[in-house]
Amino acid sequence: MAVLFAVLVLGALGSKIPSDADISARLEDAIRTQLHPESVRVTVKRRSSLSTTFEQVDIAISGFNADKLPLAMQAPAPSTAPAPSTAPAATAAKPRQGRQIRIIAAHLTCEKFIVNGLPVRTLELNGSEVNLPWQAVRAGVFQISSARSVTGCVVVEQDGLTMFLRTLNLPITKPKVTISPRECRVNGVSRTFVKARIRLTGRLIARDGAVLYLDDPRLRVSVVPVPSFVSDRILKDLNPLADLNQALQLPVPLVITRTLQQDGSLRIEGALQFPPPEKP
Repeated sequence: MAVLFAVLVLGALGSKIPSDADISARLEDAIRTQLHPESVRVTVKRRSSLSTTFEQVDIAISGFNADKLPLAMQAPAPSTAPAPSTAPAATAAKPRQGRQIRIIAAHLTCEKFIVNGLPVRTLELNGSEVNLPWQAVRAGVFQISSARSVTGCVVVEQDGLTMFLRTLNLPITKPKVTISPRECRVNGVSRTFVKARIRLTGRLIARDGAVLYLDDPRLRVSVVPVPSFVSDRILKDLNPLADLNQALQLPVPLVITRTLQQDGSLRIEGALQFPPPEKP
């Protein structure tokens, strides 16, 4: 996936001037080579065949397995320690980003894929004024130096969330997730020496940016009586359920703005916090 925008821009900057259709075809070939998806469709639009500013880039990919999302952040310029001085400190000049490739509007849709072990039904991202470092693109590395906004949503089904939670160290074994508009239910067996079938219910919410919690959890146990330390330990060790920034291997912070429980799935809406573009 690192070569996607490299192919896109190198096609535009090559000796043979390609059409938008040529660039779209090259980009589709690069995606197939990198991800081996079940299907891919790319559309690019420019005002001129000589322009390296893209008015619109639409990418739709379905059916692939990746370690992380195809996003990267431009490494910050190394800082130099200032020499000791008795003069008043001056505001340090911000290093310029250099020559940039500009995408005015970008739209990425991924369906039925797995990222870092998390099955995802749908991922949709919309980017505005996305800038890529020209030198990095020429080197075949996909980096984002800035973006006015990158917002979107991800939909995870309850079976996919069950699979993912079973890879985590939770206070219950073999958790099974059931999601409805009213509540999220997690069934499993306690890990304590007093083995008991338990049911946790609550609502899935996000805190601290993109950390998922089971809010106001309620515990039901199949055996009676259950020592209080068992239930207290389970509830204490339950949260947080997962950190999506870590799970999705995101290069910049994801801030979740809304979680919506639906029948059999969870919809998460939010924004990626890329630096804003420099003013001309």
